[in-house]
This record gives sequence, structure tokens and C-alpha cells, in this order.
Amino acid sequence: MSDLALVTGATGLLGSYLGERLLDEGWGVRALVRQPERARWLEENGATLSAGDITDPSSVMSAASGCSLVFHPLLLGCRYRLGNL
Repeated sequence: MSDLALVTGATGLLGSYLGERLLDEGWGVRALVRQPERARWLEENGATLSAGDITDPSSVMSAASGCSLVFHPLLLGCRYRLGNL
């Protein structure tokens, strides 16, 4: 059995590419997503979907159970604006 990786934000730009790449490299992928219907393509390619919210600790702990690696390529919010940098 291949190693299992959790990918948060798997329907976003980085997460979708990461999930696809991990599957291509032979990893098992579990995708933590708020809207599973937006990630069906990932499921059809071999990922397991875990419906949940990254702001809910129990969702994250449940999704991460059994995973040897967690990728968290999402931004929950940004307090800086371009003009402030």
C-alpha cells in the first residue's frame, strides 16, 4: 500500500495540482474539502474525499488520521494588502 497524504484546499489552484501530482507519483491522497462535488474529478482519479472545514479541528484530525504526510497549501486570510507591503 502506498503512503497516504492529506491535501487541504484540494479544490484550489495549488491543492488541485498537488493532489494530481501526488496521485501521478503513486501516493494515496485524501483531500479535505468543504464541497466534495467540486473535487469529484480528484476522486475519479483515485483520491479519497473527506468533507470538512480546515477551521474545524475535529474535521482536520479525522481527515489526517492514518496519513503520513499533510500538505496545507491554502491561505485562510491575509491581513496585508498590496499597498501595505
